[in-house]
Amino acid sequence: MLKESSSIAAAEYDWPREVLRVRFKAGRAAHRGGTYDYFDVPENVVRDFIGAPSLGQFVNWQIKPHYRYKRVD
Repeated sequence: MLKESSSIAAAEYDWPREVLRVRFKAGRAAHRGGTYDYFDVPENVVRDFIGAPSLGQFVNWQIKPHYRYKRVD
């Protein structure tokens, strides 16, 4: 279970495929909202994400710049 986040509504991880799915909360900015799959994210990174003090900041700094992604909705 994820802690409360101002930017992330939900996240789930497909362990066998190493795909992290993140659903962002809708907001006023055009880039906010939507669901994205991040590919080839190792288990240790997901564990760090779950324990991060700021989930949104972790995604922005540790996941988005390093892993391929695709919007799924």
